[in-house]
Amino acid sequence: LIATGVQWDKLPESVRGLLDGKRELYRQRVLQYAWTHRLSWQTPLVRLCWPNERTYYEELAKRSRQGLMLFPYHLAVELARTLRLTAFSYYLEMMRDVMLSDRSYDSLPNFTAADGVRLIGVGRNEYIDIMNKYRSKSWFFKKKRSSILTLLPTQTVFAEPEHWWLVHIVVTTPSHPLPSLS
Repeated sequence: LIATGVQWDKLPESVRGLLDGKRELYRQRVLQYAWTHRLSWQTPLVRLCWPNERTYYEELAKRSRQGLMLFPYHLAVELARTLRLTAFSYYLEMMRDVMLSDRSYDSLPNFTAADGVRLIGVGRNEYIDIMNKYRSKSWFFKKKRSSILTLLPTQTVFAEPEHWWLVHIVVTTPSHPLPSLS
């Protein structure tokens, strides 16, 4: 019923009974479904359950990164507009989180790792090299979150655009900088 966009008021009594008649429980299920399926905030049921677009996309991006999911390219325009979040900054933050949690490169799903390599240029060998450098300097940096960023790339790897790529212009000027990863 969530996939079809049925609101609480139009739910059958049998379904309301399964939710103990609690509107908030249905709201939580809708949001869980929206984040799992990475729905746009423009979806009417999502807008009804989460009135703030920016915080919805922040939560969606956070959950996607924590779940080591691919960048939600179908929401790229909305993420860039509301959060100034690009695929590069998304994978950079994901890589930082994986490194800080001291997980192996193999913990990344294959498609996520491949897309990350395509954008930030950090594959298995580069990952191991960065982790070795980070561990050798950890006594100096005392494992600060920002210290690992100095070892990660600062610019995306250039890729020749394919004929099917879509280009969307998003303003990222000094007065509207990209979000800080620290």
